[in-house]
This record gives sequence, structure tokens and C-alpha cells, in this order.
Amino acid sequence: MKKHLSLLCSSLLLIVVFTSCDFGKKTTSNEKDTLNSLSKKVVVDTTSFEFDKGKVTQVQSRSVPGRIQAEILREYLPKSLPNATTYPPSMTVTTENGQQVVTVSKEYTFSGNGSAMISIVDFGTSPNNEPPITFKDFCNSTAELNEGVTREKFTFAGHSGCMVSDETKRNGIAQGLIANRFLVKVEGSNIPVSIATVGAILQFIKSEELVALSSSVQ
Repeated sequence: MKKHLSLLCSSLLLIVVFTSCDFGKKTTSNEKDTLNSLSKKVVVDTTSFEFDKGKVTQVQSRSVPGRIQAEILREYLPKSLPNATTYPPSMTVTTENGQQVVTVSKEYTFSGNGSAMISIVDFGTSPNNEPPITFKDFCNSTAELNEGVTREKFTFAGHSGCMVSDETKRNGIAQGLIANRFLVKVEGSNIPVSIATVGAILQFIKSEELVALSSSVQ
């Protein structure tokens, strides 16, 4: 009797073990399906280029729901700047403050070792039409700046801008906000006297067309 009872217990134990193993396989399979469906939300749809003063490297660009495709957004970068050499644009997808953003950038170089990197970043539209945190933090920062460096706010083509630059205003970073959606940024050094300041380069960005683009794509 005890022998039969022992065999019965052993059989039940094996059934439980096999059932647990099978359940584990099903859970793993479901997890894989979930991961696959999530990965499909950001799909690779093209190739683009990065630059380093003329050196072109192929990279992948992704489309993000609710953002302008990088291939479209790059057309709103200035085709050229006065007396500047231009290089192929780069297109990337990154995450900032928990949001996926599309960035297009282009480099322009001037004689006399001057250069400017212009970027347009699409954060998409926020539920409350709030400006991107990145722009607010840059303009409203209370961090102490180095000696000879200043932060100032300005407007360009009717849009809000902010610049952190040295005393010449030809070296520094300028950011602007268009349609509470697009962050436009210039990182410049030795900007030509004819352009005057790093912030003045924002005037060359197609701001009116970006406003129209934002209205057509939510």
C-alpha cells in the first residue's frame, strides 16, 4: 500500500514539474511577442549620413510616431550660409526627458577656422502645448556662467530665442523655439563679423515654413 502511495506521489510531482516547465515556456513566448510588438513602433525606414568636416559615415534613421520624418525635416535646414562650406546632414533619433525626438543637423565652416552646427529637433506637440523642457531649462537656467560669458534672451522672426556666448557673441550656443514644438539650435565658434552673433544665424532657418509644417503634422 505504502509502495503504491509513494508511486502516486511521485507521478503527481512529475506532472506538476512538467506543467510548470510548460507554463514557463508560454510566459517566455508571450514576453517575446510583447517585445516584438514594441520594437515595431520604431521602424528603420531609411539610411542617412553623419559628418565630421567632410567625412561621411552612413547611419540609420528611424521614424517615430507623432514626429516629422527626418528626410522631410532636413529640408528645413539652411541650404547654405554666406561664404560658408556645407557638409551632408545627419539624422538621428534620441530620447530626451523620456521623449523620443528626431534631430537633423548640418555643419557649416567659414574661413578663419569658423564653424556653425545648426540643428532642428522635433519634440512633437505636447498635450498642453507646452514648450520643450530642454528649451525652458536652457533659457531659464540660474547656473553660474564663466567669467566673460553671458546669457541673454532675444527674438528672431517673431520667435523666442536665448543665447549663451562670450563677450564677442561670435562664440557660443543659441537656441530658438518654433511653434512650441521645434527646438532650433546653433553651436558656433568664430562666426564671421558679417553675421555678427551666434544667435543671428537662427534667422537663416525656415521658421515660417516650420510653423506651417507643424500645423499640418500633429
